[in-house]
Amino acid sequence: MSFEAGPGLLQDRHWSILQRWQLHRHVSTLRLVYGSEREVTEVSITTMSTTPQRVPQVSDCGSPPVVALEREEAERRASLLKALADPVRLQLLSIISASPNQEACVCDMTEAVPVSQPTVSHHLKTLVDAGIVTRERRGTWAWFRLDTKALEGIRAFLG
Repeated sequence: MSFEAGPGLLQDRHWSILQRWQLHRHVSTLRLVYGSEREVTEVSITTMSTTPQRVPQVSDCGSPPVVALEREEAERRASLLKALADPVRLQLLSIISASPNQEACVCDMTEAVPVSQPTVSHHLKTLVDAGIVTRERRGTWAWFRLDTKALEGIRAFLG
């Protein structure tokens, strides 16, 4: 004897639970022997636990399960993307990447963007703190260089 559940046999809300959770099943075989004739009958008995067991399967919409990004990694990536998510910072990065050896002096970048020098310094500090560019002091000027490994990492997780 087997147990089958379906929308016609159980109320809809119970059926929904059964669709998401597989009940724990235990199958046993019982052998019955009758009298001296040694007539053997085998009976399969299936018992079901009321404790549901989570089963990885397709979601309600039919797609296979996927593994979510770990929270710490998601926060790290979000901070990188936040550092990039500013028009002035993108302009500064474009100046640095177009410059020889992918490095540029702060004096060249200040003249190229429509913001004040302290604002340029603030945006460059944000990019340095995010690890997207590095800063090197040469005399009285600060030079900024793209960190190619950081940019490769960003490209990799963006696909």
